[in-house]
Amino acid sequence: MTKALGKRTAIFHCESGPKYGYGHFVRCLALANELEQRNWRCQFVMSAESARSAFVLNAPCSVVELAREPDAQILIDAFADHPDLVFIDNYHLGLEDERRLSSWAGLLARFDDFGDQRHHVGLIVNSAPDAVHHTYHGLVPYSARILTGPAFAALRREFIVEREHPSEKPSGAERRICVSFGAVDGRNAAPIAVRAALASAQEHGIDVFVGSASTSLEKLQKMAAHSAALTLHIDCANSAHKLAQCEFAIGAAGVSALERCVLGVPSITVLVSNNQRKTFDALTAADAIVPIEFDEDTFEQELSRAVETLSRDKQRRMSLSEKARQYCDGRGVERIADTIDEIIH
Repeated sequence: MTKALGKRTAIFHCESGPKYGYGHFVRCLALANELEQRNWRCQFVMSAESARSAFVLNAPCSVVELAREPDAQILIDAFADHPDLVFIDNYHLGLEDERRLSSWAGLLARFDDFGDQRHHVGLIVNSAPDAVHHTYHGLVPYSARILTGPAFAALRREFIVEREHPSEKPSGAERRICVSFGAVDGRNAAPIAVRAALASAQEHGIDVFVGSASTSLEKLQKMAAHSAALTLHIDCANSAHKLAQCEFAIGAAGVSALERCVLGVPSITVLVSNNQRKTFDALTAADAIVPIEFDEDTFEQELSRAVETLSRDKQRRMSLSEKARQYCDGRGVERIADTIDEIIH
């Protein structure tokens, strides 16, 4: 990566794909896009498996593909110049790798989801609802900048734009429900959600956002072939507009739950993985979602009841929308980029 005249340079390294999920890549890409708006030059360096995420998600980014998951030295050897910023979002680079990268880059930063391990970084970002500044006391250098809480959730710019300049819903438009369980949907929750919606909200159309690598894609395609009410959006590059048009949504409690909050979309939010527990519990406590915990034996029946109830209760939908908007405003990438600009001046 050769420095472009007048541009600061950033390298992003993250894990992504069916094994890890796509959340790491998506939040890094959101931050990279924000930095590029500020005249940075950004590049991703990933293993071949992780690099496929850029292809699968039609992501407009520059990727250096390596034969295997790199350690610090492989990352350093891949580039001729010292970058202004290296941003890490993975679980395999350890403390010694971070020390080496810190001495090479102008600033080493990372996204973190746990707050229970030592890191040698100059900036750490943890958007979990229970993360606070003192979570990292003794875990990062004294001089490190620490950004915590949902205000620093790295979400795609399209959601900020749609929040601030909402698209007007067409007069007399069809009532629609959006369904999204991530790019992988490892629990095959989307087909169950679609069945529940078709049975309990028969007057609604249904938009399903699904990845081409999703375990549930084939089943969803068969369902769509037999239902005119069902529309699939595969590897959708801009879901914010469609999501904003729906009456309510059904989805997982990961990053997509925060995206729905930004737009104030009333949501039936499903806990499908324990790593989503903190966000799920926080949104439940804020009364910003209709919460359901995934259980194969009871999920479809419980979800059918929730869909039927929410589709009939406009006041409840309005209340959920207001509280969701209050929970997350979607400007996390701007705040992170502002902090990077303050550090690297």
